[in-house]
Amino acid sequence: MSPTVRISDLVRTLKSVSSRKIRQEFSQQIRYYLWGKKFWTRSYCVISVGDGASTQVIES
Repeated sequence: MSPTVRISDLVRTLKSVSSRKIRQEFSQQIRYYLWGKKFWTRSYCVISVGDGASTQVIES
């Protein structure tokens, strides 16, 4: 089955939702640590492995 969601859209949504939730719950604690008003940077990293990779191979 082919993917129906682009990785970039998924990451953008996860960053948006998590930022909103964290700001709601911890606004006073995080305000000194933000980059201006930004919670996340625009960058992200995605790494994939094949079906045959074991947990030991991935962790090493």
